[in-house]
Amino acid sequence: MQSAEKKNLKYFITNGAPVFISMGVFAIKALWDSYWLAEVDKSSMLAFGLIFPILIFINVFAVSLGNAVMSSFSVSDWLVSRRINKFIFSWLSAFSIGLGVLTSLALWFIQPFMVLWLDAASYQLNLSHFFDALLSWLPFQFLSAVWMICLRGTGLYKSSGLIATLCCILGMLISYLLLTSALPLPPLASVVYSNAAISISTLIGLSILMRKHIEFSPGESIKAFMEQAGKKLLSVFGSSMLVNLFTLIFLFTLTRLLAQHGPEVISVLVYMTRIEQLILVFFLSIISVLLPEISHLIRQEQYDQASEYIRLGSRFLLLSGILLTGIVFFAGFMIAFDSSTEQNLLLSLTLLSGLWLLGMSLQGVSILYLQMLNIVLAPQMAVQLSFGRFILMAIPLLYIGNSYLGIKGIAVMLPVIQVLSLLLFTYFYKKKMSGHQYAPQT
Repeated sequence: MQSAEKKNLKYFITNGAPVFISMGVFAIKALWDSYWLAEVDKSSMLAFGLIFPILIFINVFAVSLGNAVMSSFSVSDWLVSRRINKFIFSWLSAFSIGLGVLTSLALWFIQPFMVLWLDAASYQLNLSHFFDALLSWLPFQFLSAVWMICLRGTGLYKSSGLIATLCCILGMLISYLLLTSALPLPPLASVVYSNAAISISTLIGLSILMRKHIEFSPGESIKAFMEQAGKKLLSVFGSSMLVNLFTLIFLFTLTRLLAQHGPEVISVLVYMTRIEQLILVFFLSIISVLLPEISHLIRQEQYDQASEYIRLGSRFLLLSGILLTGIVFFAGFMIAFDSSTEQNLLLSLTLLSGLWLLGMSLQGVSILYLQMLNIVLAPQMAVQLSFGRFILMAIPLLYIGNSYLGIKGIAVMLPVIQVLSLLLFTYFYKKKMSGHQYAPQT
């Protein structure tokens, strides 16, 4: 391997590792919660699998809010170096808390419709415990997302990431204690309360960090801030939510189709979605290192270097994805099926797990190309491609597979969807990049 490639690979790993650790521990907690829910109450564990799209929605909402705040850094000087405008910071904090309250109430309101859509009447009581407890979590979750972005904007990456990691480990301990204690708490409510503990402890840690390193000072008014950055803030938040809304619709559809095949399939859904979340976090941590450097090279019109960087990055994502999913599959890190499971169903579940993992291995490159379009090249095209990928292609293919072959049909369609998505994103990415005088080979 050439020295330049070795240098770039080292850069991917050394800079992506801290991001992966701070983000990945949350995915590990989801696996942790799934395991202990299965030990305490199998019905709650199965209900936990059904609400996975809701957890993704909450995460997407928080990330979109953080991205919107981050977009304001480039058009307003309310956050410069280690100095933050206290009025705007307070306004954004209050806005995020209010958004958390409204989101909690909205999710509580749609709970009956979700139960009806998923045909999950037998799990309605378990699900109600989850939705009833959301108000204790989401306002703090959204507030911590805004504070985290503000601190990263001041350059405090490692210290803020360390706080998030330690608080998540604390949350795992609290989750275990609540789930295994004699307290009369519903299992899914205990999971939500442990998530709330993570957010609250994170806010405490970040407030201490800000007290030590951040200078809060008066500056431009809220009115001036909204005139400068309000439009961009709302635009970025809206486009990010729209792109991920299509993913959410796809996940709800997949969950509904799999849930129709019984509790054994829901068990696979619980663990596979958590494993997928962890692998996606790995991809996103590497991409978060790639994109700033690629953007810089494109702005400098260093197209050959950018082409090589993208080629190496996409190859690294593909090979690491195959390696990670292969390790998961061959290590047998799956749901332990009951010995009484009928042989044909067992074969279908194994096929579902294996082909799901195969599809996961391709997602890193697809996400890289989609992020390139969304952030660097053409946000509107990224929205259109996401709509086409999930609404026009993926969901019909799931229904076709389920109609003809049941679980096996869904299993086959999952990697087919990922292959077609990769081809789709690659084609439009290269087409758009041709306007920038180069088209990287992958």
